[in-house]
Amino acid sequence: MGLIGKTSVIDNIRLSENPKYPIFKELYTKQKKAVWFPEELNIQQDILDYKRLSSTEKDLFDSAVGYFASSELLVQNVVGNGFFPVLTDPYAKMSFSTQMFMENIHSDFFEIILNSFDMDRKRIYNITLEDRLLKEKQELIVRAVDRITYGKADPDTIEGKKQILTSILLNNIIQEGL
Repeated sequence: MGLIGKTSVIDNIRLSENPKYPIFKELYTKQKKAVWFPEELNIQQDILDYKRLSSTEKDLFDSAVGYFASSELLVQNVVGNGFFPVLTDPYAKMSFSTQMFMENIHSDFFEIILNSFDMDRKRIYNITLEDRLLKEKQELIVRAVDRITYGKADPDTIEGKKQILTSILLNNIIQEGL
């Protein structure tokens, strides 16, 4: 069995000392070491610095927060709905589920930023809807992943594998910037 395909929930529930795709075991090990929690960060100086920014600097900062605030859960949805269901390797699933957890942490962090910096929530979340390039970027990812979700792409066919891999590449290059 390859990396992607159709499986039952009972399939691939045993870890191997010699995994078929060792890169995912290595990635999972690294991911565990990178976990952090927003509540552990002291952002008091950041709040003061934000208040001292010029209006142009605030607009730039707000745009970045708006993009990331709306993108973190999008990435979580892309991974969870688009990629996770077709993974067959247990270490790949562990790695992707850790990524989903990290995206949730990032979302939580941006919630703290929105609240602590007293930002206009509606305006910030609408930035990706109003900025043409940011909107197009997210729409490209959504279209690619929506083509493969909920059984639309058969992971056991060459065409399905191509669609899934194209979606993964688009997400990682465009959304994640890899």
